[in-house]
Amino acid sequence: MEKDGYVFDFSDDIVDIISFDENEKLLCDGMKSVDIIAEFPNEYLFLELKKYKDRNIDFKCPLWKEAKVVSNCPLLKNEKISGLASINRIAKDLRQKYFDTFLYRHINGRNDKPISYICVVEGCDSALTTRLKDKVSMILPLKRKMIKENDEWNYFILKNFAVVNVKSWNKSPQLNRYASCSIVD
Repeated sequence: MEKDGYVFDFSDDIVDIISFDENEKLLCDGMKSVDIIAEFPNEYLFLELKKYKDRNIDFKCPLWKEAKVVSNCPLLKNEKISGLASINRIAKDLRQKYFDTFLYRHINGRNDKPISYICVVEGCDSALTTRLKDKVSMILPLKRKMIKENDEWNYFILKNFAVVNVKSWNKSPQLNRYASCSIVD
């Protein structure tokens, strides 16, 4: 499947795949959706795709005072100064996309399996990708921090979450189980 400059070659056990953001007309005004929903026999995979390019943001790295670095990633700038999205704003957007998609599917009786949410981000270095993962993880209800022994939850809202680039996706056996990932040039 090709979507937003990415190509996914899904494994043979895929049950269904939906380019969900093309069905946004199904959502209420103000709701957002993830880009892709892939169904596997025992779980759903929500995929959000971000690709930052052609911005060429110059910034000074605080670790190397004289070094100037050029990056495409909007996570480096203060949004009040540049108008580009800050890491906090992108994290909130990723959270909203997950919850709005979850809510829509829950109302329609389509959340009958555990869900893993993977954000594929290109144009940012691995440190910024990790920083974004940490920010989003703090505001998502991951099973390890949400469910206590005496809770009456009958299923988890979110089983797994990751923010990766294509290179780290392809190095991960857990993600390669779903698909291989590449970028369209």
